[in-house]
Amino acid sequence: MSRFKTPLLLLLCAGFSPAAITYTCDPSIDARQSGLCNTLNTTIASLYSKTFTDANAQIFITFGNTGLGSSSQYLNYITWDQYLNALTTRANASNNAIQKAAVTALNSYAAPLYRGGNVEITSAFGRSLGFSRMTGTTSDGKPCTPGTNGCYDAVVTITNDKSTPLYFRVGTEPRDAYDFFGTVQHETNEVLGVSSCIDTTGSVLTNSCDKGAPAAIDLFRYSAVGKLVAINSLSTAPGAYFSYDGGATIGRTVFRTIPFRMAATITTWLAHARGNSTFKMLKAARGTMPTWISPMMAAPKLIC
Repeated sequence: MSRFKTPLLLLLCAGFSPAAITYTCDPSIDARQSGLCNTLNTTIASLYSKTFTDANAQIFITFGNTGLGSSSQYLNYITWDQYLNALTTRANASNNAIQKAAVTALNSYAAPLYRGGNVEITSAFGRSLGFSRMTGTTSDGKPCTPGTNGCYDAVVTITNDKSTPLYFRVGTEPRDAYDFFGTVQHETNEVLGVSSCIDTTGSVLTNSCDKGAPAAIDLFRYSAVGKLVAINSLSTAPGAYFSYDGGATIGRTVFRTIPFRMAATITTWLAHARGNSTFKMLKAARGTMPTWISPMMAAPKLIC
């Protein structure tokens, strides 16, 4: 995933945004195969709207020069208090046990580390929480205000490399092909907020966000019950996993038994497997965006 830097914004809540995933397609999409754009805006978008109450994003999608797939969007920062207050308000309003457990975990384990600082969120995630003044992107990467003409939460690019076969779920899937729709869903998940600040491309893990801020997903990475993995003490050793309730639930069978880097390989495979495997993993945590972040999506840089 590519991120563009943007200044810290002190944001005001402006009510919750309506749930909808909308793909604006470059002509290259339907030129590759007729009807792809319509399928994205009907079949794929409806998977999110039927499962989540606030999965909301405006996405420009194109074929281009990239790895298998990538998403580009601007960094948005809110203060720790703004982030925690927004989630607390939602948890109290919904009376959802998972949301309340997430807020309790944030107060117990993340607050001592990050209180007084900032949290990095995506434009789509921020708008779902009701924040205004997010920074979006034009199709050519310029900053803009979401809601204005030609402004998107992110740009998703799928490879146009002819040596990388894509499967469009028509006919028999070739053994060496990558599922186009699964790849788009993977990138869409990043746009919605399942995107870490932790960079796994070097010999050591590093936090790539400005000002030492964690991404929202990084506030839920544990190595054991009550052991939050801080962004200033990262390790490639086995043990990192996603948990919404302080390390007690979710992710044990995968992220506690393999090195952090290997999680990327497993998740990438899931994203490309036929039958929306990635989405099925997400459905296990059905609910609103602050709590639907799947353990299978906890590792960063999965494709790009």
